[in-house]
Amino acid sequence: MVKQTIVDFELAQKEILNANSIPSHFIVKGKMVAFLRETAADAFVLHHPEEHQERVRELIREQRVADERALKRKRMKKRLLEGKNKLSLDEVERILEEEFPIIEKSANDIPPLHTHFKVQVIVYPPTRRRLDPPNLYPTVKPILDGGTDAGVWLDDDFTHLLEMSFRYGGLSGLKSRWKLRLIFTEIEDLKEFQTEAEFVEE
Repeated sequence: MVKQTIVDFELAQKEILNANSIPSHFIVKGKMVAFLRETAADAFVLHHPEEHQERVRELIREQRVADERALKRKRMKKRLLEGKNKLSLDEVERILEEEFPIIEKSANDIPPLHTHFKVQVIVYPPTRRRLDPPNLYPTVKPILDGGTDAGVWLDDDFTHLLEMSFRYGGLSGLKSRWKLRLIFTEIEDLKEFQTEAEFVEE
């Protein structure tokens, strides 16, 4: 029997990122991406065996703390380099090392649910307006990253996520809300897929 994971998301219009209408302000876009990623990670936790779910939540919390520290570090570095004191890069790095000492992350000891997989995205809009389903990829990408955070797979790079498709599924039946159904299917026969990078020497 082929292993599948099916996850549904219901999203308001303001939570949808469409390739034809990406917010121009990077802060607005960043907040939308972060919301989608965190929402997805929390949803994916429930697809792990019950005995693993609390450990997965711990790993997600650690990752979020690490991401927040990295953002604060980046902002401080920019302030120090652009400040009036004209600090050198070496001085700035020394300050950052003192302010943000390295914290060892816990090893991810939860087995992933998928190793090599494909995903089918079924899009259910709330209205009959014209729709190109692949235009919702900017919404789907943070959802995939949330799956990575939740340890559903090791990564969503080309060595693990081997194929993606989009299709229209009809109306959502929900007022002003979209429904996205993501179907993840394990691929056992890898003959048709390239899972290693090919490097060409110059």
